[in-house]
Amino acid sequence: MSFSVPAFTSLLEYWKSCATGSGIPSSSTFDLICIPTLLPDATLWEIDRNERIFCRMTGTNVVERMGTDITGRYLGDIMPAGYEEELTRHFQTIRAHPCGLYLVALNRHPNSKLVRVETLVVPLAASKGHAHKFVSLNHMMQVLGFDGDRTDTKTELGRSLEHVEYIDLGWGLPEKPF
Repeated sequence: MSFSVPAFTSLLEYWKSCATGSGIPSSSTFDLICIPTLLPDATLWEIDRNERIFCRMTGTNVVERMGTDITGRYLGDIMPAGYEEELTRHFQTIRAHPCGLYLVALNRHPNSKLVRVETLVVPLAASKGHAHKFVSLNHMMQVLGFDGDRTDTKTELGRSLEHVEYIDLGWGLPEKPF
C-alpha cells in the first residue's frame, strides 16, 4: 500500500528497521525518540491483561487539534458504544498476526468539531512483564463542520470507521479479524 502522507511511510520504514526476522519490534527496541519529526502526530496505546486499550502518550499536534489530551484515558471512554469492541478486535489482530492497520475515521472533538482522520497503527511486542503497545500516527484529512450540540464536550474517536485495511509488514495479511 502506498500512502499520500509521507510520515506514514517514514513510520513503516523505521518500524521495519527495528523488526527482527522472527517478530515485531518490542517497545524497548522501537524508540520514538529516533523519529522526532513524527512524535507530534503520534499516539502510543497499550492493551492490558483484560484486553482494554489505554492511551499512554498523545503527541502535541494531536492534543492541539483535538483540544484535549487523551493520555491515560481508556479507549472505551472516548469511543461510541459498539466501536470499542470493533477497534479492540483490530488491535488484537495486528498484535497476533502481526500486521499494520490503516483506517479512516470520523472523530468528534470536545469543541463539537467533526473531523475525518486517517491513522496508521503498528504493533510493538511486549517486553518481559509488560503489556503490548501500539504506535499510531494520525493525519487530519478534513474538517467537516460542527456537531449540532456545542454544549456536549464529549470526545468521540471513531464515531464511525469509514475504511479499515490491514497492512502487510512482512508476514502476510490475516484472513479475517481476530
